[in-house]
Amino acid sequence: MGVREHNHKQPHATVVIIPGSPALIPDLGTGDHAGAIIRETINELLTPFVSAKSGLATLPVYIICSHDWRFRTNRTGSFAAWGAPDTTVSSGNFLSELIARYFLESASVAITEPVVTDKVPSSPFGLIVVVVDGSAGLTARAPLSLLPNAVSAHRWCEKFLADPQLHYVDYSDAWLSDAGVLEPQLWSELHKMAPKVTKATLLHSDSSLGVGRYVARWEVHSS
Repeated sequence: MGVREHNHKQPHATVVIIPGSPALIPDLGTGDHAGAIIRETINELLTPFVSAKSGLATLPVYIICSHDWRFRTNRTGSFAAWGAPDTTVSSGNFLSELIARYFLESASVAITEPVVTDKVPSSPFGLIVVVVDGSAGLTARAPLSLLPNAVSAHRWCEKFLADPQLHYVDYSDAWLSDAGVLEPQLWSELHKMAPKVTKATLLHSDSSLGVGRYVARWEVHSS
C-alpha cells in the first residue's frame, strides 16, 4: 500500500509497531491468510537487528505492550491459555509480551533482559517494539461487532502510523475507545513519540478478522 515517509536526520531509535492478535501465532491462526503476510513482514523488519557475529540483539530492546490482567497467564512463556500449549517463548506472562517475544525470537533477536513496560522511554534509544491494535469493531463478526466509528478510527490509525506528525492532533483516547480500540492508552504512548519521528513507514494494514492490525516502522530521535 502507499506510504508516506519522513527522513530528516539520523534517528536514535527504531520503533516497530506490530499487532497483538493471537491469530498471528501459527497454532492459533489456522486460516488466517493475512496473518501469514503480517508474520513475514514483521520478521523482515526485525532481522536487521541481529548481530551476524554474536546472534544477539545489536541494540537495547524495549517491549511496549498491554499489562491488562484479563490477558495474563501464570504459565510463563506459554501460549497454552490461548490454546497453543506447544508454542513457547523464553519468558513473559501477558499475551502482548508473549507475541512480541515470539517475533523477536523467531527473527533470532536473542535478547536476555528486554525492558518490558506499558510506557515509552523518555529518551528513545535502541529497538522499541510496540504491540498495539486498532478497532475491534470493524465487521459484524468482530469481537465487538460492527461499531459506527470503527472504520473512521481504522483510517486514522493507518494515517497516523504512516505520517504521525501530520495527524498528531487528530486524536483522543475517548474517541478511539468509543470506536472500539480496546487499548487506547497504547496509542497515547505512540502519540508521545510522534513529534520526534524523523521517518515513518506503514508497511501493512489488515482488517480481515474485524480488528485493525498494522505493521509499521518509525525512526525516532531523542532530543
